[in-house]
Amino acid sequence: MTTYKQKTKDKSRMEIWERAIVNLTSDRKNTQILKSRYITRLWDYAFDEMSQDDVFKGIKPNEYYINSWSEFSRIHYSEKKSEELKVAYFCGPEPENDLDIMVSLGIRIENVWAIESNKNLYNSALLRATELYPTLKIFNGKISELIKISPNKFDIIYLDSPQKHLSY
Repeated sequence: MTTYKQKTKDKSRMEIWERAIVNLTSDRKNTQILKSRYITRLWDYAFDEMSQDDVFKGIKPNEYYINSWSEFSRIHYSEKKSEELKVAYFCGPEPENDLDIMVSLGIRIENVWAIESNKNLYNSALLRATELYPTLKIFNGKISELIKISPNKFDIIYLDSPQKHLSY
């Protein structure tokens, strides 16, 4: 069996996981795609421009919508700790490679779903992972099947695969 344990891959894994965890925890507010301040400025600009048009003169925008979105954004992007992050992980035959790093960076193994659709690779992953991480959940199937049966909302969906064609 081919192994995926090499120094360059281990270094890359560590960098990827460190960056992902920092972006979703301590730097969460700075990595938002849609920042509340930006959206509010767009809102104000749009309605300032519209108020110049005779058709819209005297019409006030309903602030409920921007306030509701801002509140939703505040709740959605609230601070998180690494142990709160939920991970779906396409694990392959050697899940411990990334699991060791995830756990060392504070992700709880109970918040990780390892996914493998290939039966042979699944069996290998199951043997290797349950020895080191007996509480890890390993799913044999496609992520689309897991999403249908699990209410989890994942913070990270991670794929580390040398395959050229993947089926989701």
